[in-house]
Amino acid sequence: MSALKLTVSQLARIAGVGPDSIRHCERIGLVPKAERSPAGYRLWTAREVQYLKWVASAKRAGFTLRELAEIFRMYRAGSAPCRTVRDLLQRKLADLDREVDELSNLRAQLRRVFVRWKGRLRRASSGDFVPLFDDPARRARQAINRGFDAKKPQRRKAMIYALVTFHVQPSKVHEFESLHRVLARFISGQPGCIAVKVHRSLKNPQEYVVYGTWEGKEAWERAHQTAEFKTQFQNLPIERHTLSSASFFDVAYAYQGGEVAPHS
Repeated sequence: MSALKLTVSQLARIAGVGPDSIRHCERIGLVPKAERSPAGYRLWTAREVQYLKWVASAKRAGFTLRELAEIFRMYRAGSAPCRTVRDLLQRKLADLDREVDELSNLRAQLRRVFVRWKGRLRRASSGDFVPLFDDPARRARQAINRGFDAKKPQRRKAMIYALVTFHVQPSKVHEFESLHRVLARFISGQPGCIAVKVHRSLKNPQEYVVYGTWEGKEAWERAHQTAEFKTQFQNLPIERHTLSSASFFDVAYAYQGGEVAPHS
């Protein structure tokens, strides 16, 4: 079977693509350069068919033809491309996670705009023009009408602030960020979690600092004892961390316009 020679049209028919696609695949290196028959026809062995049969599935998985060409060149040269494929997939997953986060944030913003606008529309008279976006001056008037008083003593809600650092394995930054985004979303949805923020060091890009705002230390501890958290945490590609000795803080005082504001 491997000695069988195939023309462009035969190869195209077996692979389920057009002859022009076969020629394009040859130009970009997806299949090797064809031999030439005495009459000048391009000829390939049947082995080249398998590359083309992989293309449709690989494209559905997000690979470009240029990426596949590089992978197939490695394969034909006798070098296993598995780690190259793994790194490509990790980057694609990280990119998709970023896109999902951005779309999620956009959806949340649009929903808030829609809910506010629908409420104003419901209260308006029939035929009235109701602006889609809120008017800042209108919001200021509403605040005044509600009797907002900046000098009125406010009761502080009891909160703690947690700090954890991670040192990521070399060349595993993309994998860490992809996995940790999922973990951070899980943690931020736990009872008692107010916010989670992740920062990467400018001096050492493999060092991350995670800040959490919680209703209390007990809520933090409950969230980090769940089986789902432990499973996800074990999958993080990190060299070391300070989770077991996390630092906890309470705001003592703050500066406002150069003055020390009481924290009570």
